[in-house]
Amino acid sequence: MNGSKLDELVWNEINDEHGQTYLNAMFKGETQVRERLLPLDAERYKKGDIELKSLLHKYCAHFFMP
Repeated sequence: MNGSKLDELVWNEINDEHGQTYLNAMFKGETQVRERLLPLDAERYKKGDIELKSLLHKYCAHFFMP
């Protein structure tokens, strides 16, 4: 994430809870982000077909809109 706005998202991790998969992050060190992944994205991530960076782009893009 070198030098991109994604650098403002820290503590990025994927968790399973109650049969759902969530992307957890912290935006600018103060706003907790918790986004539920689509089942296909969760499966692709677990298989290694998609990187965490790509999921951050997809699910957290609204944080970087002007």
